[in-house]
Amino acid sequence: MTPSAPRPRRIRAARALLADQRAVHDAAVVVDPATGRIVDAGTAADMAVRHADAAAEDWGEVVLIPGLINGHAHTFQSLLRGPGDDLTFERWRDEVLYPSARWLTEEDVETGALLAGAEMLLSGITTVAEFFYLNDQGNDMAMRAIDALRRLGLRVLFGRAMYDGPIAPSRYRERPLDAYDRVLALANRYADDPLVRVLPAPHSLHAASPEAIRLGAEAAERLGSVFTIHVAEARYEVEELRRQGARGVAAYLEGLGALSPRAVLVHGVWLDERDLRAVAAREARVVHNPSANAFLGDGVAPLLAMRRLGIRVALGTDGGCTNNRLSILDEMRQAVLMQRALHTDGSLVTAPEAFAMATSEAAQVFALEAGELRPGKLADLVALDLEDPGLMPEEHLVSALVYSASPRAVRRVMVHGRDVVVDGRLVHLEREELRRRVARSMARAARLRPDPPA
Repeated sequence: MTPSAPRPRRIRAARALLADQRAVHDAAVVVDPATGRIVDAGTAADMAVRHADAAAEDWGEVVLIPGLINGHAHTFQSLLRGPGDDLTFERWRDEVLYPSARWLTEEDVETGALLAGAEMLLSGITTVAEFFYLNDQGNDMAMRAIDALRRLGLRVLFGRAMYDGPIAPSRYRERPLDAYDRVLALANRYADDPLVRVLPAPHSLHAASPEAIRLGAEAAERLGSVFTIHVAEARYEVEELRRQGARGVAAYLEGLGALSPRAVLVHGVWLDERDLRAVAAREARVVHNPSANAFLGDGVAPLLAMRRLGIRVALGTDGGCTNNRLSILDEMRQAVLMQRALHTDGSLVTAPEAFAMATSEAAQVFALEAGELRPGKLADLVALDLEDPGLMPEEHLVSALVYSASPRAVRRVMVHGRDVVVDGRLVHLEREELRRRVARSMARAARLRPDPPA
């Protein structure tokens, strides 16, 4: 006998931020776990009349918001927190990141994904754009990371790297055509999984050859997806391009056929005005990582200029050891404050703009039907406790979410119509198991990695 499909759920909450950031009191959202979509949203009274057959749930004194989207992360890096925290970018890369390739196993990659995924879910992130490059000339490592994130219930946009730069560990590097084939094979493996989408990810302008970047853009065309690439994160990358005769970052990408609406450019700290105008004209998108850029001393991205040119922007945390917090709530606040400090103007980049970059605009960046509590959108939502001091007073909820809320307020999280956090606890992973796994990885690292940097 075939089991019946789960009934739609009618979730009542004290407040909800519906489409266009409209705050509704005594609200309800109706979700269908069978399709993973939102069926309807509005006042609790209206939803009770229109969807009387849905299973009624009262989540109490919470505000429902769309699930937050993390536009850029490297989950295995959460195991590298600590030893490189106060180093320059170059020393962090050469003394912490690259040496980790000596000891990281498939089990460690899985543990890093569970650690990062747990932190993200508990901070209200429902979708992560993972950028994965520890590939070992195959897809086994990537599948361990995907399956770990999938176990937790996260929605995963998995950037499978294409990396052929000469100085990185051999575990990162592969021939561009091999990487191209493996991206397509990985995408095919998860083609029917509603929580996983595989994206091509030529690593960067310094670690992906022109061939790798061209093939990354071609793979995205073939898959009907976006592709993601690190761009102009540090000043030296732009200077090196110019020494090679390129007219600029955007011109270089355009010459490779890689500047288009499918291009998601990560960082963009050192994009100049000419670059930004080309990015806007080609309708490419950007992921802004304000905390990581500050943490590594890379600089402050020209977010204000991007917004004035109409470039779509998502927010990202970057890796767990280039920021040390995986919270988009933090990134919303940081993005605003850094621009205001840089331009000495407290009115620049508003709370509604920041919230959009974490939800609806981020969804547009990745062509994802999410980011709003609206009928037809993916049923990814977060409930934050209105009794948490960071959300009081609650008259200006969007401002409170951007400037004063913290992950401490997250009470429940739903992805694709199914619970993944309830009462502040992960549904699919016990914290004690996570702690044991992390300890096991760290014990292995202690035996195999070099002494930490002085």
